Amino acid sequence: MQPVTDQIPLRIRFQETIEASIEELLDKFQQTKLQNNNEFVIKIVDQHLWLDMHQSERFLYSPHLHLELEKITEKRTNIRGLFGPQPALWTMFMFGHFVVAGIFIIAAVIVYSNWSMNLAIGNWGWIMLVMVMAWVFLYFFARMNRIAGMTQARRLYQFYHKIVTK
Repeated sequence: MQPVTDQIPLRIRFQETIEASIEELLDKFQQTKLQNNNEFVIKIVDQHLWLDMHQSERFLYSPHLHLELEKITEKRTNIRGLFGPQPALWTMFMFGHFVVAGIFIIAAVIVYSNWSMNLAIGNWGWIMLVMVMAWVFLYFFARMNRIAGMTQARRLYQFYHKIVTK
């Protein structure tokens, strides 16, 4: 298993094999959930678990951890973990990318059409430039959110590891 490091890949993933059955692991997470832990929120659906920061500690950049439990044998379970942004932020971010891409493509078609017919490009060239700058902004916005969320990602990983190893 590779620990969560200071490197920030696009979406941090890990995988590990635990010497416990899926039922035992689900029971450990259920018991922790019932202990009313005020620092983290645990959601369990079938063999999928989501670990989030408590609402009072959740910010725009707060990550969540999705765990998928896969049975290897009766007493061995493979756990796949994936850190990701909050779903609302991810949806907003993707919507922003689609809007920027759509406007850029429309502007590019108009610029090319006007250029090929020897007409003035007008403001469409500027619109394309603004869309490129918007893409750069979205890139740095995502990068800053990943960096800001690394401390909470480490805390989520430590919380997960504490549950699994007890």
